[in-house]
Amino acid sequence: PLHMSNPSHSASCLCVISQHALAVVMEVYAGEKSILLPCQYSGFPPEDDPAVMWTRSDLDPKSVHLLREGGDDLSGQNQRYSGRTSVRSDALKTGNYSLTLREPQLTDSGSYTCSISDGRQEKTLRVIQLQVKGQQQTSTPAVNTTLLVLLVLLLVGFGGLLFYFRQYFMSGESLLLHYYYGVGVTMTIVKNRVPRALFQEAGSAPTLVC
Repeated sequence: PLHMSNPSHSASCLCVISQHALAVVMEVYAGEKSILLPCQYSGFPPEDDPAVMWTRSDLDPKSVHLLREGGDDLSGQNQRYSGRTSVRSDALKTGNYSLTLREPQLTDSGSYTCSISDGRQEKTLRVIQLQVKGQQQTSTPAVNTTLLVLLVLLLVGFGGLLFYFRQYFMSGESLLLHYYYGVGVTMTIVKNRVPRALFQEAGSAPTLVC
């Protein structure tokens, strides 16, 4: 007898999920204390030689910050970032690969790439376009207070001067104003007199009497 069997074929499907890097635009003023460039990873890091990498492709060397299992590896870091970057020491455990950039400068503007590597391949997680603007000009409270005090003093002085003139004119007394010019001309104004011009010799300098 011929025995026929219908073998059962089982198919296995390998699903590969592609995670597209999200480009984020961030702005900061130069001179700020720091800025945090976010990068989160919910997957598992590579088992062999895992590393978190922050890079700028327009620089040479392009390394901004490199974190390995044993800690920071800044031997290949671009010198313009020396002492100004940090990543959490437990980043490979928590998946928080965010980069702290201290004292941002105008030259820090550019495209920053956050990726994870096993030494052979790199996986891009996030691309951030950082724009560093010129230092923000703000008026400090101390400057505003000083300007206000000067304005008040100016108004008080002007008011006192007006009161002084008013008292003289209202009292009917003579008001003498002397203006000294480079040629030594003296102008005298006497209240309740018809103006007249008369030049007299007073020593070596002429005198104008009104």
